Amino acid sequence: MAQIMLGNELIEFTTRVSKRAKRISIRCNPDTSIEIVYPVGDRDMTPEEIFQIKRKWVLSARRALRDQTKAASVPRLYTDGAILPFLGADLQIRLLEAPGKRITVQRLDTCLGITLPQRAQNDEESVKSAVIQFYRREAKTYLPQRTSQLASKFGFEFNNIRIKHQKTRWGSCSAKRNLNFNLRLMMAPADAIDSVIIHELCHLRFLNHSQQFWNLVAQCCPDHRYWRQWFKDNGRQLVF
Repeated sequence: MAQIMLGNELIEFTTRVSKRAKRISIRCNPDTSIEIVYPVGDRDMTPEEIFQIKRKWVLSARRALRDQTKAASVPRLYTDGAILPFLGADLQIRLLEAPGKRITVQRLDTCLGITLPQRAQNDEESVKSAVIQFYRREAKTYLPQRTSQLASKFGFEFNNIRIKHQKTRWGSCSAKRNLNFNLRLMMAPADAIDSVIIHELCHLRFLNHSQQFWNLVAQCCPDHRYWRQWFKDNGRQLVF
């Protein structure tokens, strides 16, 4: 892992190339190391140049992550202004009051607008239930569509897809060629989700974890080891 000094802090960082990336991006990992993601064929800026431009963001992100790690045992909040992870980005809960008894949820750019009757404004369980329903709705659209795209790209055929709310397993594949995915995947980045989908698609050919299976996974998803570790490091934070 490479290193660079920013002010008084020694920053460890890695770089990788992603076919899905449209521009250079930078992210802070759970261990406070930094990852720079380059699009294919774009190396116009060196890591050193990127760090100089993103200096304030990097130092701020590392501080925020350290604070977040200290508070990792604190339950997720379902109050106005609380933050939820969604496809690798943040959604901020915005509670809106409306007459009637119906609770509605609508994504508004970087916000998740939840309309509730006055009696439910301070009821976090009602808000949590609405949030879970939103993720389930999004998962039922996103995951089957993305699975079909990847299956077509790599030549896989499957039968049915089910979306479940599980505590441990991110996905599974049955002998009947049915795929199951955890709706909590919607809290992860798109590339992380792809790695899980590809993993389960590869089980359609090898319903085991043989070397042949892992060779196929690596062929379809060269970054699979990175994302497996990512889920180990971050999975416990992707909860409702």
